[in-house]
Amino acid sequence: MVQVRSKSVGADAAGDGRFKGTRILIIEARFYEHIADALVAGAVAEIEAMGAAYERIVVPGALEIPQVLVAAVAAGR
Repeated sequence: MVQVRSKSVGADAAGDGRFKGTRILIIEARFYEHIADALVAGAVAEIEAMGAAYERIVVPGALEIPQVLVAAVAAGR
């Protein structure tokens, strides 16, 4: 199952605004949930600190990442 979660950070976010308008795609494989939780928490904290927007796509395992990446690029995400 693939889940999509989005978060936009506005102009009032922390950081110096250099990354305002930047969109980052996180493709998260949840096979090892305890590892995935730590990795995504760190990535999201840094993205939000820089004032960028992100979208998370959750996939069951690493083998699904390439297909989701191809589909996301084709869709213009």
